[in-house]
Amino acid sequence: MIALPFPCIPPPSQGRGFIFHFLSAMSAMTLFIGGTRSGKSLCAERYAAQFELPVLYLATAELDDEDMELTIRIMDHQIRRPLSWTTFEQPTNLVMALEHAPPGTVVLLDCFSRLVHNLLEAHRDDQAQASASLAEELDAILATTQARNLTLIIVTKELGMGLGTDTPEDRAYHDLLGLANQRISAVADEVYLVIAGLPIELKHLAPVWHRA
Repeated sequence: MIALPFPCIPPPSQGRGFIFHFLSAMSAMTLFIGGTRSGKSLCAERYAAQFELPVLYLATAELDDEDMELTIRIMDHQIRRPLSWTTFEQPTNLVMALEHAPPGTVVLLDCFSRLVHNLLEAHRDDQAQASASLAEELDAILATTQARNLTLIIVTKELGMGLGTDTPEDRAYHDLLGLANQRISAVADEVYLVIAGLPIELKHLAPVWHRA
């Protein structure tokens, strides 16, 4: 068990542009969470575009000749991204890219759930080491985001709303990602649950007793 502490948004031309830009600019960290093919990545991309600032896109998925479906998804994301965005393909150790981002940069991390998968693959025979590596990775991401005054947007998968199998490896993945998602949502300024392409902000819906 890991030991960790604690329609899509319309572009300005479709209305709400100035108001949404003002509100989103107040946030240092935003989480988009949803099931498979929920539209969470597209919503996060449109959210990032609201800032009209340089965007650093951190892609944690790598092209795999043996996984054509994943390759097609990666290519879809690449085609969709603006040419002005800078893309880093970084399966792990994301802080290496964050440390080189100019202060104030908007960073879109897509996706955190793939990062967890990559760490489990890297430590396939040692779940405890995978847990420790994930804790260190998340600590470094959060610390660097604050130190460099970055605006961090994280995309992650909500477990139980996508494909899965009941194997020891799958249970380990659920444990690691589920607890990490909770930690991120606890410190995020905004948390959007995306269902069928519709983002729902959850922080303001939480009961008072939970916010204390």
